[in-house]
Amino acid sequence: MLYGLLRIADKYRLRVTDLAGGSHEPNSRHYLGVAFDADTINGVRVSKNNPSYAEVMRLCRLYGATEILGPGKAGHSYHIHCAWPKP
Repeated sequence: MLYGLLRIADKYRLRVTDLAGGSHEPNSRHYLGVAFDADTINGVRVSKNNPSYAEVMRLCRLYGATEILGPGKAGHSYHIHCAWPKP
């Protein structure tokens, strides 16, 4: 997860709001330390109106994330969630 996040950070400035903490579903990969949420890309809030969100989600997949959620998915209208396989 950290490798993917660092590679994405080569191209985009993200404001990461959750890594291993926060309040999530009981089986969330956040609690395993293999997920992150970001609500801002290059200083612009994540939303369907921010064209960068789709590219960041694509990069998450490219770098190994298997659970990628964002605008258009319930509960993810204003942030991106990228999670890697459980260790």
